Amino acid sequence: MGKVSESIFSGKTHVIPMADVCYLQRQKQLPLSKKPAPVWVIMKDSKYDYENGDWHNAPFLLAEEAASFTRCWCDYRAELESETLMDLTPDAQT
Repeated sequence: MGKVSESIFSGKTHVIPMADVCYLQRQKQLPLSKKPAPVWVIMKDSKYDYENGDWHNAPFLLAEEAASFTRCWCDYRAELESETLMDLTPDAQT
């Protein structure tokens, strides 16, 4: 396993431990909106409420905070899995 430079996201409204995040569920972007789409951050202890159609114990991030978290999450996963990721750069053999 690789080492990560940052394991906790600290945004405007949420502080999220990256190790507890299972996946991100992006919501539909509003028509004609230039803002990033909101995101549900599904955690290891999140439960889906079928009756209401939403999540319990899952942070819901709006616009800029969602975009910032998505960037941080991608960086975190890339650092964590750096040793197992395939190198796709072309060989320099001539």
